[in-house]
Amino acid sequence: MPENCIGNTPDAKQLVDGDHLQVLRICLVLTFVVCGGMVALFWPQNAWLGFGMAVASLSALAVFVALQYQRIAFLAASICMVTIVYGVIHLMAFFGKPDGIGAAYYFCTILGAFFFLGITGGILYSMACAVAVVLLYLPPALLSVQAMNEFYVLLTSITCTAIIAYYYEHAVAKRTYALTKSLSKMDRLANVDYLTGVSNRRHFFEQAKALFEQPGSLSLIALDIDDFKKINDTHGHACGDEVLVTIARLLDHRLRDDALLGRTGGEEFCILLRVNRTIAHRRAEELRSAIASLSCRVGEQHIPVTVSQGLATRGPGDEALEHLMLRADRALYEAKHHGKNGVALAKPGTALA
Repeated sequence: MPENCIGNTPDAKQLVDGDHLQVLRICLVLTFVVCGGMVALFWPQNAWLGFGMAVASLSALAVFVALQYQRIAFLAASICMVTIVYGVIHLMAFFGKPDGIGAAYYFCTILGAFFFLGITGGILYSMACAVAVVLLYLPPALLSVQAMNEFYVLLTSITCTAIIAYYYEHAVAKRTYALTKSLSKMDRLANVDYLTGVSNRRHFFEQAKALFEQPGSLSLIALDIDDFKKINDTHGHACGDEVLVTIARLLDHRLRDDALLGRTGGEEFCILLRVNRTIAHRRAEELRSAIASLSCRVGEQHIPVTVSQGLATRGPGDEALEHLMLRADRALYEAKHHGKNGVALAKPGTALA
């Protein structure tokens, strides 16, 4: 993945929040349209009811515009939306227009329960509503056809709304899970070397720079596989890849939690240790010895492998991680120059000396 794409990938929660925001926009638009239609329906019958519907319609439009231009937060817009809907329901009840009010009430509250409380909260609220309707409306429904119709409308409204809301939130939950997995995989691809499984160069230096800003002892080991080109030329690149993987696993297994490991080049690894020069030197020798005694087996072939290492410990002249890295690279060059399969210590002093 190109580096300029890193950090631009949206978070899964942000995408799901965007879905919820879009639903809220749709609800506001529908409220504006429905209330606007009721203005024309009720104005000839009752001017005050028509005026109230006009206020509700314009309020929904105002909240929608404010949300579009980010003048209002999601939670505040949701509260405004609920307030407008409840206002319309009670306004119709006050002016003696009860038709459909109960169904609208349960439709709005159940959607809100799934929307704000999630699937479990929505299901529990829907069940509570259904039980309340059965207890309150079933006895009268057994005695009157009109009451039975009202009972049927309310129970149907609860059931259908709960089913719709459940499947919507279930789809959102599935999308959240899929996005989380996808973004986690993308994050791994961005930070991990595809072959060896250790941190890649970019991620290693990001973490190393953060550690460099902290006080305390800090040592950097630049490790390079000796004669790696010869291994590739003699045994093939597939064997070379196996050697890289084997060494990376050994390093990762032997290094403790206070070490940061990364592949920073073709056959080069870097190790950052929060230890002083003496301890870092001892651990570098342990790694060198372990790799030297390791015979990489690729198929029927046994390939002897050694490494050279340059060790630099942070000193007064190391003002940045790059200075420490430069001294470690120079020490690595000295180890190569003096016969390989060894650990060379960087000279003290400034990195630019």
